[in-house]
This record gives sequence, structure tokens and C-alpha cells, in this order.
Amino acid sequence: MSNQKCFVLQRCIRQFMDGRATWQTISQPISYREGLSQLGALHDHNRDHRLLTDCPDAMPLGAIIKDRSLSSMAQGSVDR
Repeated sequence: MSNQKCFVLQRCIRQFMDGRATWQTISQPISYREGLSQLGALHDHNRDHRLLTDCPDAMPLGAIIKDRSLSSMAQGSVDR
């Protein structure tokens, strides 16, 4: 995967009333195709999930990232 863009799968572990959210990385870096497949497998899960790229702080397994708003996602993320 050295020439491909890497993505990580994250789950929302906390959502605040003002739209902020806390996300936890739950996968090792994966390809976009594999990430979409994993998102598809989570279609009936009760928490929001997303694919994230271009965020070095989010790449380690277990990393926790705080976002300002779910509605204004960072560029490079794909929601389920």
C-alpha cells in the first residue's frame, strides 16, 4: 500500500449537543476499497463510523481525535 492513499476506520465514541464529536481509530491503515467494505459491514451498527485520511494523528490504532462538528467533517473523510 506504499503508493496508495491510506485510510483508517473510526467510530464515534461521544457526540455532544453542540455538534462536536470524539472519534476513535479502530483499524490499521487500509486501502479505500477495503475501508468501504468495512463500512458496509457496519451498516446496522448503532454508532456512526467514518473513513479518515490525511490526518497523521489518527493513523495509530486506538488514536482519539476530537472534531468540532459532525456536520462540518474534515476534508478527506467518508461517512457511513
